Amino acid sequence: MYKLEKRIKLEQDDNIENANKKIDDLHHTLHTSICHINSLHNMSKLGLQDLEEARTEFKKNFAKEKTVTPSMKEDVGEKTRISIEETEAEITAIRNALDVIQNIRALQEERKLLSNEPRNTRRGVLMAQLQEAAKCTPLWIGGPNDSKPPLCGALPAAAKHEIVVGSKVAAKVDGAGENEPPNWILAKFVSYDSANMCTVEDIDAVDLTKAKISLNRKRVLPLPQWRANPSEDGDALHSEGSTVMALYPQTTCFYKGVVASIPEGPSDNYIVLFEDATYPNGMSPPMQVAQKYILAFDNKPDKNPSAATAATSKKGSSKSGSKAKSKKDMATSKGKRKR
Repeated sequence: MYKLEKRIKLEQDDNIENANKKIDDLHHTLHTSICHINSLHNMSKLGLQDLEEARTEFKKNFAKEKTVTPSMKEDVGEKTRISIEETEAEITAIRNALDVIQNIRALQEERKLLSNEPRNTRRGVLMAQLQEAAKCTPLWIGGPNDSKPPLCGALPAAAKHEIVVGSKVAAKVDGAGENEPPNWILAKFVSYDSANMCTVEDIDAVDLTKAKISLNRKRVLPLPQWRANPSEDGDALHSEGSTVMALYPQTTCFYKGVVASIPEGPSDNYIVLFEDATYPNGMSPPMQVAQKYILAFDNKPDKNPSAATAATSKKGSSKSGSKAKSKKDMATSKGKRKR
């Protein structure tokens, strides 16, 4: 499990050089961990061979003598215990290495926030990056006594969950016009600013000077941190027929939809039918959405809409996902949102 409380992160006064050093240090830690895993694997492999030989000898003696001696039982039992311990040590080492990999990825995202480099605005590049990020979302594989953590698949965040800087979130921003409803967009979390406010960065903004948006915390939702394995943790998936908010394909906006089918395997996607008045039956054709980009539908109105988005947000900017505009147009147009 990704240990948020133990992860290495960037401090407020860190710069690019500090970020690079921390990432390099973690790469070194990962290399050491992989070497350690290889050593443990060889040990457990030899242990299993010894156990198999003991079991074979046990069977032969039992077939010949028709009895089980205490020494035979003790030998097989001891080698079984050793094999279990060695296997558990290897599993623990692999889990720790996966934690380091997730820490490296998180630091790389934090480093991007420091760099302020111009983005590649090609639509295909951004969409490919989002799909790759979905594939890299770790699969939750718990032990026999491990319960599924918050943000595994469809499970909600913990009550006092703190979003990791640089991680992707769903952010509710004001519509482009006065009469347009708010839109849920894909953004990157930047910082907590006060007890009620935080800052996110529009992941689709070209001009980084206008990318940051200050929002009420209730308008920012963390995305799943782990994929749920349908064969092991099916109860952590959105059920068929449930109403969700999902990332519309080839866009960076979340829209209301209905789950038509759930993933069959750990790497499979949901099939979602989006609400879309431009289609004859009011629903889009079936579309695939990764576990990373699907959330329970949020139908709670803002208690104080005027205070939900701070003056530093891009008022009347690029979030034009109004119901009047077809999602088909949004997905096929070169710039899904008006710049």
